[in-house]
Amino acid sequence: MQTRWRVLSGEPIHVELDTALRVVRVLMDGEAQTRLTRTLYGRDQGLVLIPHQRHAGDTLSTAIRYHGYPRDGLVITTNAQGERTMFADNWPDRAHFWLPVQDLPLDKATATFHVEVPAGYRAIANGVLQKVDTLAYGRTVWSYRLAEPVPVYTFVVGVARFAVTTLPDAACAVRCVPMSVWTYPADSATP
Repeated sequence: MQTRWRVLSGEPIHVELDTALRVVRVLMDGEAQTRLTRTLYGRDQGLVLIPHQRHAGDTLSTAIRYHGYPRDGLVITTNAQGERTMFADNWPDRAHFWLPVQDLPLDKATATFHVEVPAGYRAIANGVLQKVDTLAYGRTVWSYRLAEPVPVYTFVVGVARFAVTTLPDAACAVRCVPMSVWTYPADSATP
């Protein structure tokens, strides 16, 4: 996960991430840290500490690579048809179970989601769909951009076999918002 921070002090950045997930690498401003330095990203009670040399008001870009099976926040289960589904359920402070974030209800952030899914699956997330890229073996990456800052607990991602019905534009005077309905195929009139 890549994050751009506005630093408030010279103190390390504290990012919450459940200890069930293993941090593999932390990059700052795109520069790989050495193996020795990576030990600084030790886990203590679900925190990833990111030391930096910035001053208050500076910006810092971090990329945290991690893996594992989340215990909460990202619900991986099967639907009534027995197919695997994944949905984020971050309310009120459960995003840190699967995203390395500062999981505070008052903090807000913009986001870009790149969700890789297997063949036949679709992904939906906050924001506007930017593109869908096709990868090898039928996999696709769905990219959404959320330009307005929102609390992290409202970050939503859903992955399943979806039927999508696009709704017609309403008669709106100022700004029309594209609308669609995403359902399981068994629950939809649209294939």
